[in-house]
This record gives sequence, structure tokens and C-alpha cells, in this order.
Amino acid sequence: MPSPSSKPTSLARFCPPSPTRLILRPLCSATSLTLPEPSPKAISKLVRLKTLRLSWTNLTGPVPASLSNLKNLTFLELNNNQLTGSIPPELAQLTNLRAIRTIDLSRNKLVGDISFMFGKNKSTQSADYSRNMFEFDFSKVKKFPASLVSLDLNHNKVIGSIPASLTKVDDLGALNVSYNRLYGKIPTGGNLQSFDAYLYLHNKCLCSAPLSAYITMATSETNLESGPVNPNVQHSGGTVYATPYVAPAHGSVGLGERLKKFNGKDFKRWQQKMLFYLTTFNLARFLQ
Repeated sequence: MPSPSSKPTSLARFCPPSPTRLILRPLCSATSLTLPEPSPKAISKLVRLKTLRLSWTNLTGPVPASLSNLKNLTFLELNNNQLTGSIPPELAQLTNLRAIRTIDLSRNKLVGDISFMFGKNKSTQSADYSRNMFEFDFSKVKKFPASLVSLDLNHNKVIGSIPASLTKVDDLGALNVSYNRLYGKIPTGGNLQSFDAYLYLHNKCLCSAPLSAYITMATSETNLESGPVNPNVQHSGGTVYATPYVAPAHGSVGLGERLKKFNGKDFKRWQQKMLFYLTTFNLARFLQ
């Protein structure tokens, strides 16, 4: 491997003629590797390449479209770098191939719409796009790969609702959509209710199970009876309208008829209490 220098490092200098794996590990004193030419061309010529792992190497620049030439690629990991710009549409060609299994672009500065990376005809098993600035309407993604096992979208700017088609992905064992701008009911079915509630937190207004099982409201601060939140929660501007639901005692009137409105400071207090409750609950589970 070449020694660190002040100039951008070209991958062409140390790539063997036709490797099947290219794993570049970070050097403690290495300067940033840049993705402008000729590095993308050098990589795209490695047609037999199956594994490309360039994590934690301070890569800068855009994701090169020439990566789509790697028809045998199985693992693509570019996470924990300084990549910028949008993902080229050509990269979606990789996920159409039966060989591809893992795509990890997490912890970069990537932007734009990545909805084209999904689709029933793709064979991706693990996709991690977390901690970027991707912005697209999740509800417009109609199909997901049947082979999908793990999907991580946390800390982005994803809008819309969670697609019901996710309930049909039988092998989905990990999902994280927290810290986005999603809203609406979490679809019922599949494995979506088996995931921890914190994997759905910090969105615009997601509701229903598993969130509804843990949310409590303080009567003194919100004028709402304590109890799980009914899925019928709506968000409009800065105001939240919620219908609390508690199983009524014999002969009592259901609380579903007592609709209350709270906003601003009250809603912030409710959020704080909800987060405290969830943290305590998960800590108790961890200590068991």
C-alpha cells in the first residue's frame, strides 16, 4: 500500500489487475482519498471485483457512476466518509443483480432521492443509508426486495408514511426509520410491530403499535387522561390532536369520546415524558 502523501491517492497505484476483493483500511496518518478521476476509472476496470469496502477512509466527492460497471459486486461499503452529492441512478443497476447483498452508504453527506434503490426486482439483503441528508417520499416506494433483511434510514429527511408493502417482506428482521419526517399510522402486519418503539421515534407524527404501547400522557400537563395513545392521532401545523384510549371500566364512558387539544409547550412536555418513559422501559429490559 502506498505511503501517505499530501496529494490525493489514486487507487490505481495499488490495485492488482483483477482482484475479487478490495478492502482499504484507514491509516492513522493518511490524508483524504478523493474520488475524482482517475480513481473511479481504476475501480470500474476491476470487473471481477466482488467486495468493495472503503469505510473510514475519509473519501470525499460524489459516489462515482462508474461503480455500476462492477457487475459481480456483492458488497459495497462506503460508509463513514465525507461523500457528497446525490447517488447516481446508474448505481441502481447493481441492486438489480442477484449477486448484490449489502449496500452501506451510512454516515456521509449524501443528498437527494434514493427511492430508485428499492424495488421488487432487486435482490438487496442489507441496505444502510442512515445519517445522511436523503430526502424522498417513502410512501411512494411501492415494492421492496423480497430478500430484504435489514433497512436503516435513520437520521435523514424522509417524508411521507411507511409503505404497507413493508409488511409483505417476510424476512425483514431489522428496520430503523427514526429521526425523519414520517407521519401516519405504522402499517399493521409482517414484522413491523415486533421492532422496538425507539426505532420509529423522532418523526413528524407516526402513531399506532408499537408506539402506542409505550406512550403515556400526564393529565396535569396535557389535560389528557393517562394511558396509551389511540392510533387516531393527527398533526396539523403546530397543533396535535390526540384521542387517548384506555379500556373503560364497567359502566363508565369510554375516553375515546373526550377529544382534547394541546400544542406548543404542552406537546413539548408530552414528548419529554414519552422519551423518558421509553428510555426507562428499554433500560429495564436491558438489565433483565
